[in-house]
Amino acid sequence: IGGMIFLILPGIFIALRWLIVVPVLVGKNTSVLESFAESWGMTKGHTVKLIAIFGAALSPVLATIVCETLFMAEYSVGWSSITETILSACIIMCWYLQIAVFLALRESGEIRS
Repeated sequence: IGGMIFLILPGIFIALRWLIVVPVLVGKNTSVLESFAESWGMTKGHTVKLIAIFGAALSPVLATIVCETLFMAEYSVGWSSITETILSACIIMCWYLQIAVFLALRESGEIRS
């Protein structure tokens, strides 16, 4: 419980605040340190929305991991290829969501392009 409170939850918070570092780095042509600072500032006040968006996007990953844990012994090769496909699709979807969040914040006037 202590590890979750002191490591996992702050890690999730920091990951959400630094979520759009790469789109800022590419889209605004800033340095790496400036991109971290810009991402931190842009996502301020949007943490709950980001948890909802990425929680929904990653829910298939959680379901896949649970199913893989429960049924992996029975369906080893076939199930493994299905789970890897689902996991890869969710990772790609999260990359696109990072770009969408960056563009939405930029269009809302929260940042200057």
